[in-house]
Amino acid sequence: MNKFQIIVPTLNSYFLLSKLIKSLKSQTWKNWKVIFIDGDSDYKHIKWLKSQCKKDKRFIYIHQRDKKKGIFGAMNQGIESIDKNNWILFWGSDDWVFDKNIFEKLNKKIKNNFLEELDMIICRGQYINTLKKLSSRKTFFINNKKDFYLEKDEYRKLLFLGYTPPHQATLINPKLFLSGTQYNEKLKIAADLDFFCNVSKLNKLKLAIFNFNLVKISSGGISAKYTSKRLKEVIHCYIKHFGVLFFIPLILRYVNKISQKLW
Repeated sequence: MNKFQIIVPTLNSYFLLSKLIKSLKSQTWKNWKVIFIDGDSDYKHIKWLKSQCKKDKRFIYIHQRDKKKGIFGAMNQGIESIDKNNWILFWGSDDWVFDKNIFEKLNKKIKNNFLEELDMIICRGQYINTLKKLSSRKTFFINNKKDFYLEKDEYRKLLFLGYTPPHQATLINPKLFLSGTQYNEKLKIAADLDFFCNVSKLNKLKLAIFNFNLVKISSGGISAKYTSKRLKEVIHCYIKHFGVLFFIPLILRYVNKISQKLW
């Protein structure tokens, strides 16, 4: 598993994609590919995106099917086109690689530690305020100074304590999707939280937590714009996975988010 596959849902977002494309093309590790799952974008966006795919065959354009709704529907469709033997990342149009040698460093770290069979590798991300061009808060699972490893029970306990893996900074082994686990397309914002909770119910699970900046993420995405809907979906997820004790991860989730802003 030495290739990094990135699934990127798009919708009239060609003006945001330049940083993502440039950051990938400049990578010292060349073994990657991007699958763009495009919604009903206009002609200008489609023409631009297809031209990028024509220039570099590592970029792949796929039209989003009507029955696959929203961002998470696009991500589920993207899963159908991946190589089942290589890592998956899910990014937005306004995300990009943290530095030009990130994939090379990450591949060495995985290979040197014989980590190809892990289910997930959770790294860190850095939010960027694109309007002010200033770094904003960091995003991470827990504030680890060293790399360490988790199994199912330890991982689920952290979820119960309100910790959530940063979606864009988490590498996923495709075999998790072979088990039938996908994103709940009825959830428009919190399907990633639901996915990470579903994963904790699998019989066997092994994860690595890396103190490693993987991705830059533009602040002000969809979840930041629809706070009320996001909260409702988060509550729904915690009730589904933790029952009457849902209020514990719910409260701790936002305590953790506040503490992350202070680091």
